[in-house]
Amino acid sequence: MSIIKNKSNGLLILGFSVLISGVLNASVKVDNNTTVTEQKTVFTEIVATVNGENIYKSQLDKLIKKELRNDSILKSSGTNSAQESVLRHTILNKLIEKEILKQASLKEPILDIDKKIKEDIATIKEKYGSIEKYKSYLQDMSDEEFNTLLKNKVQMKEYLKKQGVVNPDIPEEEIKKFYGDGTGSFKVEELIKAKQILLLFKADINEDEKNKIKEKAEKLREQIANGADFSKLAKEHSQSGEANATVAGDLGIVKKGYMPKEFDEVAFAMKKGELSKVFASKFGYHIVKVTDRREAGVTPYEDVKDFIRKFLQEKETVKMLDALKKRLKSEAKVEIMLDKK
Repeated sequence: MSIIKNKSNGLLILGFSVLISGVLNASVKVDNNTTVTEQKTVFTEIVATVNGENIYKSQLDKLIKKELRNDSILKSSGTNSAQESVLRHTILNKLIEKEILKQASLKEPILDIDKKIKEDIATIKEKYGSIEKYKSYLQDMSDEEFNTLLKNKVQMKEYLKKQGVVNPDIPEEEIKKFYGDGTGSFKVEELIKAKQILLLFKADINEDEKNKIKEKAEKLREQIANGADFSKLAKEHSQSGEANATVAGDLGIVKKGYMPKEFDEVAFAMKKGELSKVFASKFGYHIVKVTDRREAGVTPYEDVKDFIRKFLQEKETVKMLDALKKRLKSEAKVEIMLDKK
């Protein structure tokens, strides 16, 4: 693969999933010491209402457990009562926002929703390998809950598209301005891709032995110049490390400062496909072949335009989604019973 092409790190594009409201009886597990009355009390306790729709303690507890399980800092240090209170209110607020968004999305008619659900399932299979793997990622979700999740997810996606939140339009002028303002961020350093044969010698080697090693290196270079396979000779003769037999002298991509200065002076002055003369460093005699190179400079605008657009779209999506949630929340009737006794 050529190293001439610039490869920017991809951004995670914002995804939206909707949690299911109501009592999820299919996922309830009751131990032998819990009475039916106790079970009903635990799983019908309401912690908030949104426009008359209930959010249950069971939902909140499930998400808190997941957060504690996944947060390495909380897992290692534990939590005190103040931290737990903040966590409960933070997660409850997220549940309220999701319920508000869900209710708003359900008011919008979606054409061909079954077709869109099938497309979503195909995307999940491509990403996770199978629906079963995706379900295991979600943890403790019944088939009924899963089907509801998919329907709500598609409903939400289509609603957010209509609101202009998903993939918002970014003017070309704004993309160019971002590129111009951040030109330093798009600088690329000089890189080469190279192979080498290294014949080692010790610092206290006498001149006769040193000349013999150089003579061997010169003969190897002559063979390569006459058409011999560089990798084959590197595998047989190079002494650049234990892994040499596996990589056959391939150094991969190299940047300045990684190798000895004598290597840099020779290799970075070479053209693609060029074979060096035999040269010495403090480690031994080198023969280098540059198989590819990328010059230092600034990545062209056309190469990063789509990357910048996606980055700006994500920023705009976050801003627009926050504004949408704030507006919907101001119009909703929300009651919180979490701390009420």
